[in-house]
Amino acid sequence: MQKRLKLVSQRLANAPYLAGDAFTAADISVTYALDLGQRACGITLGDAELAYLSRTTGRDAYKRAMERSHAGLST
Repeated sequence: MQKRLKLVSQRLANAPYLAGDAFTAADISVTYALDLGQRACGITLGDAELAYLSRTTGRDAYKRAMERSHAGLST
């Protein structure tokens, strides 16, 4: 896990999102994984990752993706 987190950290040191300035599906996936790792696995995130989570989870596109992914769970 640490190697993968290192790759994310290196990328975020140079860009606001994984694809540079563009928010993509990769950001939704990585945000979900980082959040889950932090909440359920006790992974400690650095400042760059926490700022990234703040940027991504605040976006309407991320909120819509989470609503859609959880919609099937309530039925």
